[in-house]
Order: sequence, then C-alpha cells, then structure tokens
Amino acid sequence: MLLAVVIAKSLIELSLMFIVGRFLLGLLAGAKRDTNVFYQLLDVASKPALWLTRKISPKLILDQHIPLATSSWLLIAWVVRHPGSESPRCLGPEQPGFQRIERSALGAGFGLF
Repeated sequence: MLLAVVIAKSLIELSLMFIVGRFLLGLLAGAKRDTNVFYQLLDVASKPALWLTRKISPKLILDQHIPLATSSWLLIAWVVRHPGSESPRCLGPEQPGFQRIERSALGAGFGLF
C-alpha cells in the first residue's frame, strides 16, 4: 500500500514538473520552441497528463487552457496526497519501531546540541 502511495506521489510530482518546465522553457525559447529539442522532450513527457485532462474536461474548455487545468488538478492531487506530518515515515514515540536517540550520541563534542 505504501509503495502505491509513493508511486502515485512521484508520478504527480513528475507530471507537474514536466508541465511547469515546459511552460518556462516555452517562455525562454519564444517562437522557436517547436524546434527546441528540450521543449520537445518536455512536451512528450507531459502529454499523458494533458491527454487525460483533455478527455475528462468538457469541450467548452479551449485547448490553450488545458495545461493550466492540468497543473491545477495535479497541484490539488499533490496537496491531497501529500500527508505532511502524518506521513508513515514519521515515527512517533507511540508507534512501534521508534527509537529514541540520546542527545549525547548525536552531537557529542561538537556543540551541536
């Protein structure tokens, strides 16, 4: 179950980064963005999320607004999927597997603690 959560979170983050990178590189490349190899690579990488958004969105939404809609739902999905402090990797004293580390073992002699 945790593996599925991590995979879903990673796919959401990657898709969001591809779309944001595509947008920023499109701003920098200008009119010649279609001949830019890196823009084409980001375009191919972001196609699945854009295609999914086009399929589930009504036809009323223009094609030029699909990247914005895709970024919006990916960001919402990331916020919903990102549990924050309730992450299963954060172990508290009440959970099994928690080990208390003594202060002296962490920064002994270095003045860190």
